[in-house]
Amino acid sequence: MGWKGVNLHVLLVVMWLMVLSLVTATICILLPGVEHRMREAFVEMQTHRPLESYRHFRYLAKMEELQSWLDMWEKGGYEAVFLSMYSLESFEEEDFHSYRGVDTLKIDLVFENALELQGALSKLLACHTQPQRIYLGIDPMKLERHLLWERELDWQASVAAFVEEQEEIEWEMLLAYPSYGEWQSMTEEGREQGIAGYGRAMEALTSLENLLLFYVGDQEWLICNEQNYVGEGVLNASVTHRLFLHIFCDQGYRVTADNRKERLRELEETLGAWRQDPPFVKERSDVVLVFLGDSMFGNYTDSTGVPGVVENFTKARCINCGYGGICLAQGMGDISGMDVITNLCSGQVGNIPKEKAAYDGIQEFAGVKTDSGRLVFILNYGVNDYLFGNTVSAEDKYMTTSYLGAMRTAVEQLRASYPDAEILILTPGYITFQNCGTEIVGENGALLEEYVEAALQVAREYDLPSINMYAEMEAYARNEKILTADGVHPNEQGRFFLGMKLCEKLNVMAR
Repeated sequence: MGWKGVNLHVLLVVMWLMVLSLVTATICILLPGVEHRMREAFVEMQTHRPLESYRHFRYLAKMEELQSWLDMWEKGGYEAVFLSMYSLESFEEEDFHSYRGVDTLKIDLVFENALELQGALSKLLACHTQPQRIYLGIDPMKLERHLLWERELDWQASVAAFVEEQEEIEWEMLLAYPSYGEWQSMTEEGREQGIAGYGRAMEALTSLENLLLFYVGDQEWLICNEQNYVGEGVLNASVTHRLFLHIFCDQGYRVTADNRKERLRELEETLGAWRQDPPFVKERSDVVLVFLGDSMFGNYTDSTGVPGVVENFTKARCINCGYGGICLAQGMGDISGMDVITNLCSGQVGNIPKEKAAYDGIQEFAGVKTDSGRLVFILNYGVNDYLFGNTVSAEDKYMTTSYLGAMRTAVEQLRASYPDAEILILTPGYITFQNCGTEIVGENGALLEEYVEAALQVAREYDLPSINMYAEMEAYARNEKILTADGVHPNEQGRFFLGMKLCEKLNVMAR
């Protein structure tokens, strides 16, 4: 609908009001006894009718926009459709084809209320081509707000009717995931109403047999890290891709009738904990943090990685020189952590593959003026040294084929190249693989805790700050929930936890 259509609609509304006003005045003259009641009715009409008229106009405009997408649907040979009450701009249609084998049309319109959502579903299901699957983004708070002015429309019954009547269609719904900042900007009453709205949505939607419901908005790692978002309710592309794999491929974060109360409680607890005791992190925009380690750093280069979490809260410049799969000690594989550190100090990437975080990190660090601010190197190696059975120590205390010798050599090399820099040593983390690190690998290997103690020993020898990541992770009340299925790598919540521990340590170190 163009501007001419808009003006015509507005003109008709104005003319209708003028006619009604004239009729009202006439009645008041002819029937003085009803003058007071008519005046009240007219004021009521003037107060509410324009608002309803505007919303109706907006609905018509949205349905007209939708038509071009439905034309594309009819002609495109799609099998599924994704439509939502929040922005889908970070979702990629290609992911559905690549990972689910389903050609999916992503409708880039935001349906603002239950009326628009109902209209969109009605029009979609009236098409000649019927979808095999419908992905639907639901925003319970928008639906609750809509009920304030359209009380006769029960959105729960409306959505349930669509799902139940279309038994042959597979429905997958993802509830909106506002950031902690968005929740915090609400009034106390608004937060309570919002949480209640999510509870009602979960109760209604989990009762439907041919529908899978997902929710990630209770996850601390997601909603409490501002860098995960690029706008209000819009995640960055990398995080969106991660969630796509977790949800639509692995069916993670699913809400069921059995766990819905627990999921709602997790949301309340996360919001409550951060409001009552928000973490204090010093802003360190003048600091450069260089992360040197294995896959705990190198495999996660987005905002969900440990460097990404630290950067979000400290505002420091974080350079990720991690390299997944390597040991610190030399002799196991073509590249070791020692090699990465040597390359870093020389400003050369050497034989490091381009796809590794260390490749970009070394190049970025080469352009940093290290004398213009504070420089901190963060070392985290050891899990792979344990898994590959590298010896912990040797007679030669600087032998780089041993873990202790390589760690000492790394510290001295960094000190020689950057004498004013600080070095923070992180021990290997907690794992559940190899019976929680209690099984010795190879003839020269040791228990995982021996590598942990070796890292702490080097920190003591050189009077360096350290964090016992093994102990922190082992003591974490939810340690079963901070590792991926392989029992070695921390998941998103695990990386968030470790990142926050780093922030706490940097607070103490900050000059």
